[in-house]
Amino acid sequence: MPRLHLQVRHLLNFGVSVWFNSYVCFHIQTIRVMKKIFLIGGLLLCSQLVIAQTDTWLISGYVRGETGETLPGALLQVADTVGATTDSAGFFQLRTRFQPKEITVRYIGYFPRRVTLQSVDFQDKTLQKDLILSSQNNLLETVTISAKRVEVLAEEDFLTDIYDYDFVRNILRDC
Repeated sequence: MPRLHLQVRHLLNFGVSVWFNSYVCFHIQTIRVMKKIFLIGGLLLCSQLVIAQTDTWLISGYVRGETGETLPGALLQVADTVGATTDSAGFFQLRTRFQPKEITVRYIGYFPRRVTLQSVDFQDKTLQKDLILSSQNNLLETVTISAKRVEVLAEEDFLTDIYDYDFVRNILRDC
């Protein structure tokens, strides 16, 4: 009897170990396949990032007024699609996927300026260019504010009481 019990126990252990080994082997193979998929996907993603970074053109610099003051918040546009604004120091960075032919700069109180860019200006798809805007001296016409005394057309004493007789009649009728 104990010998039969050991054989059954041995067979059960063997069955569990075979099942466990096949289960572990299956998961190890799945993990290996997943690693390969993630590795290939990561390499493809990195290659796309490298390609995307090499295709960008960069224009940077400062926007200033005629007297040299920086112009924070100035708007820069390339081909009416790609745009940027200057920071508090008047500095800008503008990235495009194509070589820009011209750049337009706008700021309130200044004339807009369109600057033509040549391909020889760029070094390794990068251009450092400071832009100067001319001030718009808009002189407003003189505005005169005048006043005259108010004429009194009618005087009224607010001592008389005004009654709504229909209202009073309705109240008396309800009583």
